[in-house]
Amino acid sequence: MKKLYLAFVWHHHQPYYRDPERDLFIVPWTRLHATKDYYTLARDISRYDNLRMTINFVPSLLLQMKEYTEDGIVDEWLEVLRRKSSGWSWGDRRFMVKNFFRVNKDRIFPLLPRYSELWNYIVDRGEDTALREWSLQEFRDLAVLFHIAWIDPDTWEENPELKALVDKGREYTDEDIDKLIDIIFDIMKKVVPIHKQLWEEDKIEIIYSPFFHPILPLLIDNYKARTTLPFSRLPLFRFSYPEDARWHVQNAQSLTKETWGKIPEGMWPSEQAVSTRTLSILAEEGVRWVVTDEEILAKTLHMPPFRRDSAGVVDHPKMLYRPYKLISGGRSIYVFFRDRVLSDLIGFEYPRWEDGDAAAKDFMEKLYNIYSRLEKEDGDFIITVALDGENCWEHYPENGRKFRKALFDMLSRENWIETITPGAFMKESDMRPEEIDRIYSGSWIFATFHTWIGDPMKNMAWDYLSWVRRDFEWMLKRGWGDTDKAHFYLMAAEGSDWFWWYGEPHHAEEERDYDALFRSYLKSVYRYMLAEPPEFLDISIYDRV
Repeated sequence: MKKLYLAFVWHHHQPYYRDPERDLFIVPWTRLHATKDYYTLARDISRYDNLRMTINFVPSLLLQMKEYTEDGIVDEWLEVLRRKSSGWSWGDRRFMVKNFFRVNKDRIFPLLPRYSELWNYIVDRGEDTALREWSLQEFRDLAVLFHIAWIDPDTWEENPELKALVDKGREYTDEDIDKLIDIIFDIMKKVVPIHKQLWEEDKIEIIYSPFFHPILPLLIDNYKARTTLPFSRLPLFRFSYPEDARWHVQNAQSLTKETWGKIPEGMWPSEQAVSTRTLSILAEEGVRWVVTDEEILAKTLHMPPFRRDSAGVVDHPKMLYRPYKLISGGRSIYVFFRDRVLSDLIGFEYPRWEDGDAAAKDFMEKLYNIYSRLEKEDGDFIITVALDGENCWEHYPENGRKFRKALFDMLSRENWIETITPGAFMKESDMRPEEIDRIYSGSWIFATFHTWIGDPMKNMAWDYLSWVRRDFEWMLKRGWGDTDKAHFYLMAAEGSDWFWWYGEPHHAEEERDYDALFRSYLKSVYRYMLAEPPEFLDISIYDRV
């Protein structure tokens, strides 16, 4: 019986949050997603003998995990928790009221009634009243329940000590906080070993991204953004440092080898941003395959965007559901193009469904409709479903556990479909990849780079970076200071996330904190080179545009 192959590629990413001036992480998202999502997805996959999936770990995330678990670096949230009630100042309590309700309230509060009770007090009477009227007990309960909320509900059931804390529900003590901190770090320390074991068992393929998650095509030449933004203004200074792109790839390979024991074959280019030059460099650095978006394929082939019929079947399935082989400069690299609609169903649509079983059945029906269309065609076909593996789950009931279980159960039972990794498909399939000699320059967002360049604030951030990058070259010739440290922070400032948050269309509560961190990285370049940072780095980009 002919089978349809399905490649899930889950993307785990956090930018580098460590503040070089205060030597702590300014936000806790790496730690919180480790306890809620990274361990959870791997554990769920481990329960099945016949599922194979792919997981991407961005090196900046791996580095932070190491710094948490081995080097003792903490975030501000964890610092407050560790001080416990005996050490909580008025400022700590205000910090907790402001930050310890940062959860999906619609999904979490039904599971933790006391947490909901505390929030309702804030809604009814306000933060200032809570700060005046709450005893230390309310703050202890808030601190514990916030961190329980950021642990997957299945883990609540598996860990007896954690289950006891969940069942207790309220009236938490400082001793309970100590237990909770131990549980948090125990889960974090399991993340790497469980993935390493699954890779050894051939249940997953691990891949990686450029080190600090930069947009490689823009590092190579940010003025090339004009190909996708013909009428947009670009930064004043041109930024073109292909050697930086290579640094991010080479150092990503070093850290992934240190973490996993070997260098993965595949790469998730940051934001699925690609260009012909980018993929040529990746091929030269030993990357065997990458994943990007279906719109890039359509534009590469000079065809209209892919469309779906009423059954969810794409109009050109034989074109989308196969790998391509880019040959450029005498080297080759394979490209898998994701089905955007199927990926977005899991990432954005199914979280709205209350019934996880129904969502899983709907997904399987769409897969079967595609299978029916391709069943009699020659050769093997592979659907690539590639999406964020961390941020979608908090929007599902119970962190998505019912949906994942239902979907994984169905996939493991059916004989017409087989999950596979892109690396395994290249080795095991007899399908001959279609050869191309160029690829359209763009990302997963509308096949453009507009999310990271073109907006006045984004452009100014590029100009800040360009200025410091040129100064670094000049300071390097003097040979003063710690050039490795200076270069490290320069590379950290090249991460895509800082440009993501500047300007439109994205906004975050911490956007000014991210701005300060971006400028702190740039200032550190000068400090480690024994030079005085220029005064313009003291001015927030938000205050200049």
